[in-house]
Amino acid sequence: IATWFPAQRGPLMSQLTGLVGQAGQLLALAPLAALLHATSWEVVFGGIAGLCILFAILVYAFIRNHPPEVGADVTVDTNTGAIRVVRSSMDTGVGIRAAWAHPGTRLAFWSHFTTPFAGTAFVLLWGMPFLTAGEGLAKTQAAAVLSTYVLISMVLGPVMGDLSRRIPHLRSRALVLPAIATQFVVWIAVIAWPGPAPLWLLYVLAFGLAMGGPASMIAFDHARTHNPAHRLSTATGITNVGGFLAALIATFVGNPLTTPLIAVLSVSLGRRMLGVHGSASPGAILKEFTSAGQELWQNFLAIFSDAPTQWDRLGTFFDSIFLPYLVGGLLPGIVLGIVAHYLTVPVIRAYHKRRAAKLRKRAVQLGLQVDRRDGGLPRA
Repeated sequence: IATWFPAQRGPLMSQLTGLVGQAGQLLALAPLAALLHATSWEVVFGGIAGLCILFAILVYAFIRNHPPEVGADVTVDTNTGAIRVVRSSMDTGVGIRAAWAHPGTRLAFWSHFTTPFAGTAFVLLWGMPFLTAGEGLAKTQAAAVLSTYVLISMVLGPVMGDLSRRIPHLRSRALVLPAIATQFVVWIAVIAWPGPAPLWLLYVLAFGLAMGGPASMIAFDHARTHNPAHRLSTATGITNVGGFLAALIATFVGNPLTTPLIAVLSVSLGRRMLGVHGSASPGAILKEFTSAGQELWQNFLAIFSDAPTQWDRLGTFFDSIFLPYLVGGLLPGIVLGIVAHYLTVPVIRAYHKRRAAKLRKRAVQLGLQVDRRDGGLPRA
């Protein structure tokens, strides 16, 4: 995008690229489902793997990194006017350190980390059981809510892309942070609603979560704006890691040393707040998690067979563990997050100042000029 389109069109083109990917997901659902029912899952996934190989060959054969009138990818030093050819050898460990040292890359990483993970975890893992077993929706209604999430993401993408192009100096305050706040507010509304949330509120939840996908693409605008051409691939890769890392953490990963303590405290507090009775011992909580996980696995296998799906254990898990865990963890999580922020920021700032001072000293010894706008890194 950076080499094919003017800089002012980059944000909109990034959103349109994401929109094409989401459209492909929707278009592939019907034929894949039909093929799965007509054959077997081995044939379906084998066919997908073959198509991936075919597309890789087509991309290699027909896609180019730069327009034909440009002989090579180049980067221009805006201070000296020097032009150099961009080669893949530039994106080594030095390039990774230089890209991460720039505050713009870190801003992109954390923007992509915080905006999409709630919606990603919702759609990939527990959205359907939450809507059916937890909120009592029929499968068709739950599917409609999840489809609304995808459609709203596709509609909001070009809108946020154009806004990102028009207000580049307000991308975080006007687009990224409001998207995070909206997701937080709608989740609080759904959780605090007495009894099952009404259908309209669940659609509002889908709308709020759908803001995360387009907002996460703004992270690539940050990376593209703050990095020279020869570091764009590295900065983009670092940014992309943020979103998937957050989704992985939110979906599967927990600290084995602190999770049992956090689980007991959160479930106990949440049950007291909600008036739910039952044991909150580590063994009881683990048993409920295991039971819910087994039912999820059985339902996953049912996709490829004629076995019926069951949501009874997931419903019990939602009422006795998930909802108390979520409610009980909100207040301690907010308090501890604020405390951790103010404890770690001074340490990180001191580390950055010390590192920049060492790099400047080394640069002076080598006779290099130091660019303070690029994280204090020396340059020729």
